[in-house]
Amino acid sequence: MAGGGPPIPRTWHELWCPGRLPPMLARRAPAPFSSPAYRFEVKWDGYRCLAFADPVLGRTFLQSRHGHDLAPRFPELAGLHRLLPAAAVLDGEIVALVAGRPSFAALQRRAGGVRAAAGAARDRSAAIAPALFVVFDLLGLGGEVWLRRPLADRVHRLERLFPQGSAPGVALSRGVEGQGEALFARVRDQGLEGVVAKRLDSPYLPGWRTDHWQKIKAERELEAVVGGVVPGGRAAGVGTLLLGLYGPDGALHYVGDVSTGLGGEAIRHLLGRLRPRATCPFATVPARARHRPVVWVEPSLVCEVTYLHWTPQGHLRHPVFRRWRDDRAPRDCRLPADAGHPAAGRDPDGPGDGPLGRGRGLPGGSPRGRPGASPRERGEDLPGGNPRERGEDG
Repeated sequence: MAGGGPPIPRTWHELWCPGRLPPMLARRAPAPFSSPAYRFEVKWDGYRCLAFADPVLGRTFLQSRHGHDLAPRFPELAGLHRLLPAAAVLDGEIVALVAGRPSFAALQRRAGGVRAAAGAARDRSAAIAPALFVVFDLLGLGGEVWLRRPLADRVHRLERLFPQGSAPGVALSRGVEGQGEALFARVRDQGLEGVVAKRLDSPYLPGWRTDHWQKIKAERELEAVVGGVVPGGRAAGVGTLLLGLYGPDGALHYVGDVSTGLGGEAIRHLLGRLRPRATCPFATVPARARHRPVVWVEPSLVCEVTYLHWTPQGHLRHPVFRRWRDDRAPRDCRLPADAGHPAAGRDPDGPGDGPLGRGRGLPGGSPRGRPGASPRERGEDLPGGNPRERGEDG
C-alpha cells in the first residue's frame, strides 16, 4: 500500500478518542479520471470534521482538523447524537449555506465571530448562514469498528442510518460510481472546489494519505496586473504581489494577492522590472494594505495565476502564481462577469449565476436538513437531484 501513517485503531476504545483521532487524507491527482473501481464525490468547501456522537451520553463532539470541538461554534449541529440509534464516529464536512449554495466566507464569519456573538446575535448568524454537516464516511457504530470494512459497505450502512438522505442539520454526501470525468465537468462549470475519488474496496486509514483517496481540484486561471508588492518573504525583496483587474469603469480593482515562490536571480530580475510609484494604483486601497508595508508600483506587469473561485467580496480564492505573461497588455486584464466584484456590475451577495442562481444545483449532492427552511435554503434545488447521484469532501 502506498503511503503510511499512524497505527489503525482495532478496538472501540482506541477509536473513540475525541480530539485526537486524525482523519483519512487524500492525495492530489494530476487530472480527472473515470474508473469503475472508484466512487466520485463533490469536494465540499467547508471544515473537515470527525463527529463523535453518543445518544446515551447525550453529547456530540465535532472535531476539527486541529482537534478542537466545533460544536459551540455551530450549535445547530450539536444535537447530532439525537439522530442516531447508538454511539457513532462519522467523517464529514461542515458547510454553511447562503441562498442554497455553500459559502466558505460565510462559514469563516460564523466560526470567527463565535466568541463575540452570543444569544440573539448568534441565532441571527445561524439563520443567515445555516450550517450543515455533510456526512461521507462511517468509522464506527455501536461499539463496532468499521475502519477495515470496504468503503462500499460503510456507505451502505450510512444510507441505512439516514434513509431519507438527510435529517435536521445533516445530509449524506452522495456519489457516483465510475463517472469521475462527467462529475468533474459539472463541478468545474458550477464553480465548486473539485472532486474526491475513493476506491470502493478501500479501508478507512486515520491519518494516512494514500492513493485510495484522490482529490482533483477544479482550478481556473486568469491573467492579472501587479499593482503593489509586499517586502519580505522567502527571498529578500518581494514576498507578495497585489493583483488587480480592470473593470467596466476603466479603473484597476484589487482582486487579491499571491506569493510568487521566486528566489535568487528571478527575484532580482523582478525587482529590476518594477517601477515604484507614490500612490495606490487601485480604485480603492486594499484593506490588507493598511496593516502592512506595501510598495505601490506602476501597473505594467502581468502574471498568470490559478485559483479555485471568487469570494463573495470579489477576491480570488487560493490564487497560485504560475508565470509572467509579457505577451499580455495590462488593459486586457478585465474583471470577468462572474467575479462577484461590485465593479463587475453584479451584486456580490446575490445569487447571480452560481450553482443556484438560475435554479441549478450542486452536482452530485443535495445538502438538506434545517427544519422550516425553504427548498432553496435546504439545497433541494442543488444539481443532481436524483438522490443516488450526490456528493462530498476529502
